[in-house]
This record gives sequence, C-alpha cells and structure tokens, in this order.
Amino acid sequence: MIYNQDNNSYVFTDIPLCDILFEHVNNLASALDDFYIMLNQNIGCFIDGQMILNDYLNPQIGANFRDQFVRFAFLAFELHKGLVGIIEKLKNELREKHDILRETNLNKLGFYTTVVEAILVTSQYIINQDDSRYNANAKWIAIKSIRGHDEFVINAGLTHAGKMLFDTLWSNVYACVITSATLAVGNDFTYYKHKLGLNLSEHVTSYKLGSNFNYNEQSQIVVPKFKSTPDYKSRDDFVEELIEYLQKALDYEDGYGTLVLFFNRKQLIDTYAMLPKRLQKRILSQPDYVSSGQLILEHKKRIVAKKPSIIFGLNSFAQGIDLPGLYCLHVIITKLPFDTHKDPRSMVLEYWVKYEKGNYFTLVSLPEASIKLIQAVGRLIRDENDYGQVSICDNRLVTKEYGRIMLDALPQFNRKYKDRFLQQAFTQMTTYAEYQMINAQGYISHEKSQQVPLN
Repeated sequence: MIYNQDNNSYVFTDIPLCDILFEHVNNLASALDDFYIMLNQNIGCFIDGQMILNDYLNPQIGANFRDQFVRFAFLAFELHKGLVGIIEKLKNELREKHDILRETNLNKLGFYTTVVEAILVTSQYIINQDDSRYNANAKWIAIKSIRGHDEFVINAGLTHAGKMLFDTLWSNVYACVITSATLAVGNDFTYYKHKLGLNLSEHVTSYKLGSNFNYNEQSQIVVPKFKSTPDYKSRDDFVEELIEYLQKALDYEDGYGTLVLFFNRKQLIDTYAMLPKRLQKRILSQPDYVSSGQLILEHKKRIVAKKPSIIFGLNSFAQGIDLPGLYCLHVIITKLPFDTHKDPRSMVLEYWVKYEKGNYFTLVSLPEASIKLIQAVGRLIRDENDYGQVSICDNRLVTKEYGRIMLDALPQFNRKYKDRFLQQAFTQMTTYAEYQMINAQGYISHEKSQQVPLN
C-alpha cells in the first residue's frame, strides 16, 4: 500500500500492484546507490568539478557508464508506468466524487512521479547515440555543494532543438509569424533559421523591418581608443585602461543614468573595487542586490531626485531592462560578449560543427555574440523621444574583420563623434521631461475644471 505520512492516510490500497511498485523503487534506489559508489571511485575523472559523459569528448568514459544509464532508463520506465497508472485511477475516482484528502494525495504522488520522470528523461538523453550537431546531447555530471555537502548532479539535454521544433511544430502549423528585434545579424537570418529548425523548411520567408527610431540624430556610438584588448594575454592591461576610462566617463554631476555592462562577474567586482570611493557611492552594483527590481527602484529614485546614478550590471541587464529617458543616457559595454567559458553544451556543439567541416566561430560564436551585443545596445533608445550614447570599450570592434560585421549589425547610431553629445542629450531630455510635466499638469487642471459638483 502507498501511505502518506503527512496526513496519515493511504494513497492507494491495491496490495499486489503496490508490491510490484515497491520492488521497482528498491531496484532503482539500489542502482543509484551503486552508481554513487562508482562515481566516488572515479573521482579522478572529474575536471574542474565536472565529468563529460560524451565519449568522443572524454575517452575515459567507458561502456560501464552508458550501461548504468540504460539500466536507469529501464527501471525508471517501469516505475513511471506504474505510478502514472495509479494517478489515472485516482483522477477517475475524483471525477466521480470530490475528496480533498484524495486530491492532496494525488498531488503528492504527482510530485514523486515527476522525479522518476526526470530520471527517465535524463537517462534517455544520455544513452542517445549522437551522430550530428542536429542530433547531439550535452551530457555531464557536476559536483555541487548542496546544503553544505558535495553532491553529484547529473545533467543532460539537447544542444540543438531545431529538428524537434520542425517535427513537432513547424511541420504541423498552417502558418506562423515569428517576430523579434534580434532574429538577424544585420540582414542575415541564417543563424536563427538553423537554431529554430526553419532551415529544414522550403517555405520560410524572412524580412527585416525598418525602425521608427531616429538613431542617427538622437544617438551616437563611441569606441574609446584602448591600446589593449580584453583577451586572456592582455586582460590586466585592459582592466587598467578600463578603470582610467570609467573614472572620466562616470565623473559627471547631471542627474541622468549610466548603465555599465560586464559579461564577467569577477571583472565587475574587481573594477568596482579599484574605482575611487567618491564614484563608488554613485554606483549600484548588481551583485550587491538580491533582485534587479530593488536595484532599478533605487536607481530611479536617484534620477527623480536629479542625482547621477550608475548601474554596474551583468549579462541579465543586457536584455529585458527598460530604462527610458533620463534613466539611461549612456550605455557602456566593457567588452564584446563572446563566451569565454567552455560549457558542456558549447563543447558538444563545437565538436560536431568541426566534425562536419564547419567553422564554429563563424557559424556559432560570432552570431551569438552579435545578437547579445544588439540586445545590449538596445538598452539605450527605448522610444522615439530618447537620446543617448553607446560606448563599447573593445577595440576589436574596429581592428578585427569580424568587428566590422558586428558593428554593421547594430542600429544606425551616428558614428561621427561629438564631444558634448551627452550634455546636449541631457539638456534635450530634461526639456522634454519638463514639457511632459507641464502638459500633464495642464491636463489635470483641465479635467478638474470640467468636473460637475454632485448635489
């Protein structure tokens, strides 16, 4: 029988069926215990706290590891099938007669069923035979500290969802419109067509619409003249130049906001620590806040009080953050957003792109970084009345051939540098804000004058 000790009740009382499920649970638990011992015996195979399970990336992985997951998949499938059967019976009973206790037990059983399902699906991903970049799964085990104890966390999932989307969605819809500001690199939709599986269809038309924003008149882009690049060899020299630049760029008294974007947490923290105390007082650093909402609220309070405010944000602030008008007149991007950390997903994808004689940088790294950069500069101009400046502190944008591709993919910011552009933008935005306030007050006064007193 299945018993719920939380409410002292029996969930299911079919003894023969429960005995079978009990055996499945014990078998699965025993298999997981054996695998835990096996991992501890092979702890030397973990590099930087993780073990890659793709045999073509990690030759140390033998057939024993894969056999373990075949076993997990079989045992989890049998247990999951039995649990789903019980859940369906409980649902039928609830349809006939509602019972709060039975509903509570159903939810509890549903939770454990999802745990078993996760084991099943993860195992199926791991035993998948990778044969191309369109059919390859990232598979790895990571050591993580959970509640003060080191635990093994098994991870697996698709590296390319395009084929699945084509089979389950695009092949079954009559028509579909996909819209986004970041579907193309310039006018090239190739990357996202492949990513979404749209390249598998012969009936896809792509079109890039023009913008309503007057970027050329209301914004400018600047690439400061740094001698160093933010790559591994010259990163220390780059940080020194970045500190020197920020000391000047952030030393202003006007009441507008600046967003400084970092794509490395350590670099953000180190840069903040090396700035003068008087500038640190103006800076709201994302790692210091529990939520982005709290940081943005404090930022807006400062701007409303006509004080300068500076946000030091990480990758999450490069997308989805809306800071119109004086809340953000200057976006500073510290480096081009190339992924420098080789995670298991990118390692698998890179292997298969190269295996198929493709260029991983051109086909994946460059378009991914370009799209991230488009999202980042998009924090500046939020409506037709916005003004501002984008500064990108990475000279590779103008010294490398791929930099020109990334630059040309951005909105048409004015590239002719104007020294006092930010001060002029601040004046323009302040005037516009005051105009809006006067109009709003006039509208309120007009509304009050039209009110008819109630007798």
